[in-house]
Amino acid sequence: MDNEIEYHRYRLKVVRIGLGWTVYIYSPGSRFSFDAMKTSRDSDRDTAIAEAKAFVDTHMRQTETPM
Repeated sequence: MDNEIEYHRYRLKVVRIGLGWTVYIYSPGSRFSFDAMKTSRDSDRDTAIAEAKAFVDTHMRQTETPM
């Protein structure tokens, strides 16, 4: 099972913590995560990844610079 996923140049590191999941989100080229998405104990790995991807999408929209 892959624990790191690249999504729009962001790196998502998926970690099992207790009965839930945490996905650490790293900006392109960064060694340090800028956020972590934590799930409840009932969530599955795919749900945690989907939530992290949605967070990245929102972050990218908010940081776009108009031309």
